[in-house]
Amino acid sequence: MEAILSSKFADFGNGPRRAITFPMFGDGIFTQDGEPWRHSRDILRPQLFHRQYENLEVFEEPLNDLLTALPEKGGIVDLQPLFFRYTLDVTTAFLFGDSIRSLKSSDNATENVFARAFDLAQGYVAKRFRLLDLYWLIGGKEFRDACKMVHRYVFLKSVAKSCPDREALRGQIINILAAGRDTTACMLSWTLHPHVMEKLRAEIAQLPPIEGVDRAALRDLKYLQNVMKENLYGMDAEIFRPERWDEELPMNQDPTLQKWGYLPFNGGPRICLGMDFALTEVAYTIVRMLQRYPIIKLPNGERVDVTRLFSPCRDSNGITCKTSAEATIKEERATLTTVFEGEDPLIDIVAVHGLNGDAFRTFTAEKTGKFWLEDSDMLPHDLKGRCRVLTFSYPASVASILGRTSSDRILQHATTLVAELVADREALIYSASRTGQKIEHIHSIYVSTYGILFFGTPHQGTSKTNLATFAQRMVALVPSKVVDTDSQLLSALQESSEVLQDITDNFVPMMKRFRICFFWEQEKTSLGVKWDYVVTENSAAPILDNTDRAGLRKDHRNMCRFATRASPGYNLVVATVLRYSREAPGTITRRWASEREILTSMRKQEAMELIKGVGEMSGEKLKQ
Repeated sequence: MEAILSSKFADFGNGPRRAITFPMFGDGIFTQDGEPWRHSRDILRPQLFHRQYENLEVFEEPLNDLLTALPEKGGIVDLQPLFFRYTLDVTTAFLFGDSIRSLKSSDNATENVFARAFDLAQGYVAKRFRLLDLYWLIGGKEFRDACKMVHRYVFLKSVAKSCPDREALRGQIINILAAGRDTTACMLSWTLHPHVMEKLRAEIAQLPPIEGVDRAALRDLKYLQNVMKENLYGMDAEIFRPERWDEELPMNQDPTLQKWGYLPFNGGPRICLGMDFALTEVAYTIVRMLQRYPIIKLPNGERVDVTRLFSPCRDSNGITCKTSAEATIKEERATLTTVFEGEDPLIDIVAVHGLNGDAFRTFTAEKTGKFWLEDSDMLPHDLKGRCRVLTFSYPASVASILGRTSSDRILQHATTLVAELVADREALIYSASRTGQKIEHIHSIYVSTYGILFFGTPHQGTSKTNLATFAQRMVALVPSKVVDTDSQLLSALQESSEVLQDITDNFVPMMKRFRICFFWEQEKTSLGVKWDYVVTENSAAPILDNTDRAGLRKDHRNMCRFATRASPGYNLVVATVLRYSREAPGTITRRWASEREILTSMRKQEAMELIKGVGEMSGEKLKQ
């Protein structure tokens, strides 16, 4: 890492980054390399020197607008859109000397058009990054139009008429806008953890009156600084524990790790110029919010879901804040994320969560915080060198999956999974957990999938006489407001339900092509007032020809979780994955050879029919 970012910095270029981002970002510090990049650093460095914002004056007007936009006496509000407007206002005030004040004029059509175009263009850029050298496959008219709108807005609002090179200046402005808005807004979104608020508020209470607070005073707030460090921490990121920064961390014992073991703002010559500005902005915002609101907490029934997305980690469903304020993060977009990669990955294992599940928590042991599929110590030696492990995350609420448009939504998620896998490469093993999904006939995945592991998936419904009992189990696992408002959940679980029938009709005929293993729960799950099985053996593991089935000494919540190699069921699950992974490559290779022969034959037949059609048309013309 030190060699790439510093000592051998000149040996590494940007790769396809410039081509990927240029349509939106233009010629700016993020797209440049070599001498142009050094020139941009020299121009921007003085503008971001801390003396420019030492007294915090640049944050004052946008921050007052943010606080005005929040309910004065408390209530529930979506914070994330406000954070994005706020950081846009701060960035424009700092860059241009005058904020666009989007928080003050939320109905301003021009600013709204710009924000939508900016978000849309950035979304396309993120997708282009995933394809690297194949970035040109992503774009089209919508992307080009969004880029033009961003360029036109920046040109009209920000570029001095006397500037000799307007396009270059516009490019720099867009680069700084992107860096100043999104990253800081996302950091603010992930900072409001209720369990640290009391300790943080006690520290902030020691500050002088607000007019006496400056950058130096914020830097002296040790716990606040720890909270911000923890916000950007990578290892065991689902555990938010700011106190770790006061302990004997391994990186603090090694000079090299001290410098290169924690790089939220990059390192070496390309270290972020705006690092101190961003940390000061976040610190001052948190201080002012906690001074105004005595309580910041999650609403009843809400929880924080950790989301791993393309940078930065913006949550597409927003942050619900109760002022007394609270933060809830939910996933709306379906995303595929690589969590482990061996030296020679021949096989992909895709972990798919279930109903009301989460891409990481579903497979993470609560006591150890260990996600066994991404832990090299938990994967068998014969497998970890030749596999890649990915998680597929999608909106998994009952309302999302079993609502009136469930078929459309499931198709969208399935299509996204296929598209992202194909963009990386075809999958060989597909591991599903808990909730049956309607799997569409996507040919490339159909050919390349070898094995499927189901963990407590309800393949059959329940009779009406048992439906009430089943509903009671679901109520204990699903937020009550969902069950109360979505009666389709119950109808979808009946034996004759259309949802389960669709799954059966579409999937069962395909099973003969795959190696299938059904796992069922052998321990009862706590359902509040009693303990019971959530999905029975008959539903979770139907007896079908050429399939494997086994019970796991686990309750329903923990079927996919293994804290150590000695955990109940670990050896059984790993042995199944290992067996399928050994069988898969040869089988998949033969399948694709057969598919190519069929495809070649079909193309020949189509060509002959086309030639025949042309000949018949020519004959008709001759007759005429």
